[in-house]
Amino acid sequence: MSFFRNVYAKYNRSVGRTTLGKLCLAFGIFLVVTTLFVYIAREVVEGETLHDDRTVLLRLNHFASPTLDHIMIGITTAGDVITVLTITLSLLGLLAYRKNWQAFAQVAFGMLGAVLLNLVLKLVFERDRPHLWTWIIHESSYSFPSGHAMLTGALSFSIILLAWRTKWRWWVVTVGVVYMVLIGLSRMYLGVHYPTDILAGWCVSLAWVLAVATLLNAVRWPRLLK
Repeated sequence: MSFFRNVYAKYNRSVGRTTLGKLCLAFGIFLVVTTLFVYIAREVVEGETLHDDRTVLLRLNHFASPTLDHIMIGITTAGDVITVLTITLSLLGLLAYRKNWQAFAQVAFGMLGAVLLNLVLKLVFERDRPHLWTWIIHESSYSFPSGHAMLTGALSFSIILLAWRTKWRWWVVTVGVVYMVLIGLSRMYLGVHYPTDILAGWCVSLAWVLAVATLLNAVRWPRLLK
């Protein structure tokens, strides 16, 4: 305990049970989601998830209709690069205007890292996308992990951290989780991602955002909303 107090004393920040508890909690969550990703990745590489992945997609496809197709295309567009980039830049602009540089760094590094990690992991695993029916949208990149899941996950988790110590906390959590789930569901409904692609994307984005938060000493979550 004294070691941690001495380290944090350099930054004139008191460290008590609450702060150390948050560090332990963040590390615990990081360890769990990282372990889950490693497990999913190993099963994907060995082909153990393919049967269940296909079963889930085919069951979702039973609900397909022209109306639902249009709805899902609209939902998936809300998680594409252009939309997420627009939201991110708007948020960064707001944080810069308010001179909240710690929160600015949290969002900036959280999103940039998610993009780079997704590109690297896709090249590492080189998983082909599912081709169980004719797509109504065009996709050409690798499947694992899902870029939509990682980007929307990193954005949602980052905003949740910023709002965690405000009265808006559970509203932000609800909106963020619903947003992520709808995007993930739309990707599976459209047949361009397996369920394990989505789960892996969420795991990596959460682990990365927590790592960034810890490195930025963001355990005392900055206030964004009043």
